[in-house]
Amino acid sequence: MGKFLRYLGKRFDDFIYSHAIQLLGGGADAYVRLASRYESLGWLDEAMHTYQKAVKLRPHQAAYRLELAKLFLRLGRLNEALVSTQETLQMDSGLPEAHVMLGCVYQKRGEQDKALSTFREAMSYSHKDAGSYTIIAKAFSDAGCFEDAVKAYREIIRISPRNVAAYGVMAETYAKLKRYPEALESYRKAVELKPSSDAYGILASAYARVGQYREAVQAYQKAMQLEPGFSQTWNRLSEIYIKLEDFEKKAAANQPDEQTQKAFEKLRKEQEALEGFKELIRQKPNDPGSYLQMGQLYLELNLPAKAIDFLKHALRLKGTGAAIHRSLGLAYMAMGQNNDAKRALQQAFKIQKNDGDTWSALAQVYMRQGKHSDAIKAYQEAMRWKPRDAVLHRNLGDILRQVARYSDATRSYWQAIHMNPQDAAARYGLGVCYVRLDQRSYAIEQKAILRTIDPKMAIELDHVIWRLSRTPDGPTKKA
Repeated sequence: MGKFLRYLGKRFDDFIYSHAIQLLGGGADAYVRLASRYESLGWLDEAMHTYQKAVKLRPHQAAYRLELAKLFLRLGRLNEALVSTQETLQMDSGLPEAHVMLGCVYQKRGEQDKALSTFREAMSYSHKDAGSYTIIAKAFSDAGCFEDAVKAYREIIRISPRNVAAYGVMAETYAKLKRYPEALESYRKAVELKPSSDAYGILASAYARVGQYREAVQAYQKAMQLEPGFSQTWNRLSEIYIKLEDFEKKAAANQPDEQTQKAFEKLRKEQEALEGFKELIRQKPNDPGSYLQMGQLYLELNLPAKAIDFLKHALRLKGTGAAIHRSLGLAYMAMGQNNDAKRALQQAFKIQKNDGDTWSALAQVYMRQGKHSDAIKAYQEAMRWKPRDAVLHRNLGDILRQVARYSDATRSYWQAIHMNPQDAAARYGLGVCYVRLDQRSYAIEQKAILRTIDPKMAIELDHVIWRLSRTPDGPTKKA
């Protein structure tokens, strides 16, 4: 019945609009309005046929052909979308939206190089709406062309200066380029436009990266004010503590120079300020959650013995949840107590079986015990619950490579690279596997890509390629 009513509705629209066009002489513009109405109702086939009528009436109107190309793209008719877009550009080569559309078509056709080249050409035109730049920025970012992506994000902000999301994504892109001061400025602007505990936590982390520890502390404090018990704060504070620890080691080794001493004193004062965060435990001495957070903090500071003390106290306070046992397992691992770690992780599974982090930790325990088959199964189970975790896929690839399952390892590495094209370790492992599989040309391709991501690792892969390619029994040795 519903389909029949929709059919009647379409026919009624056809009758009214078609006769109105004939009686009033609306011509091509009327057909375009009708096509737009059909499109808004989701009647894409009718919209396409109606756009074609408009194009037939005005064959030299570039804007009509561009709308038709967009519709072809929505319908998945990529060849027709390409032809229609190219015809649009032949009529009006300076139409910015048409260049973006052409890039989108190439992208859908899987012609990545053509798409990126077209998007770069599109960037030479001034677009009136931020949407075009958003499409371009995402395409560049997905392809790992972060410099180009940054340029597009800057254009979005030029058009829409209060676009919080654009500032945030641009900051993340700067961070991928390791241009931390610019990332910091973008994060700061995003926080000004929309303050939140999470935003201040990210800003604090950016401050710590550029060595502005006092500003990092202030940002953490604002995060805590907006959301008391802000969990990310406890983890990110570790960056500052680690810096303090580095200075302490330098001071213990020899008499530091005046500049180092001043920096050390500055950090010492900031450490005293950070002690205020421990007030959470003082205020809630019987709250197991507070002790869990402190345990996790000490774990990140690479102080597993202290972490175990806090985590055990959380259990004594009848703390529940898999996180306590998982964190305790990680602390035991850091202490080299693998059997205790395994027991703690198995206890976590009794509470929550579908936790990818716990399965990943168990896989590491199995690796330490030399149980490669069990480790592989554990990583596969971890990926069942965290299928988009690139690190898990890379770790699985490393194990498969160690047991000489090079074809399987290759698939795992490619999964990791698909999710994170900048994963240098995955590309290195992939290159080694290609050498083992006697596919040296593919290994050389990975080496070329590594040069742009991690030159040192590219040199290491080059040594492996050279050594294994010239050693008769190379494929039987481990790289």
